[in-house]
Amino acid sequence: MGDRGWGQDQPPPRLTNAIAIAVSAGGWDSGGEHGLALLGDGVPTALRAPVRRLAFTGQEVGLNAGIVAAPPSTYQWRLNGTDRPDATNAFFVLADARPADSGVYEVAVTNPLGAIAVTHTVLHVWDQPPILTKQPAGQTTYPGATISLSVKAAFSVGLVVSLGYREFDQTNVPPV
Repeated sequence: MGDRGWGQDQPPPRLTNAIAIAVSAGGWDSGGEHGLALLGDGVPTALRAPVRRLAFTGQEVGLNAGIVAAPPSTYQWRLNGTDRPDATNAFFVLADARPADSGVYEVAVTNPLGAIAVTHTVLHVWDQPPILTKQPAGQTTYPGATISLSVKAAFSVGLVVSLGYREFDQTNVPPV
């Protein structure tokens, strides 16, 4: 990859099948900078598996294709099998998510070397954020003692979640 510390940002000319380059910059104690080149033939290739996403009405939701391909490449996002005319880039942003935006998102990527269609994510957009139905109770204790905290939340779809406790002593209390 060359000496990344001197601004080299292109692969050597003989590395003709590089489809993506990543650099991790570390300090002198971690061995300095490291480069990684993903090699391939330029055919669109998925880098990760689909994930489920959750959002609430009005939130911004961003989706990243997670596909590498040699240029020129075209992108088309689909919701439940229907093309989204406003979604033709590697990144797709819903600026104001609504429940109607819920569903299975897929992205199709094509270039002169091939094509791929990947189910990217299942997105759930809920009407409202959770409502706390049980607040944590106030407690008084002494240093070194164990305390228990709990909270219960209800969601608009009827899901109820209870969170348990975590033990802290005077050496591992998280900052407020």
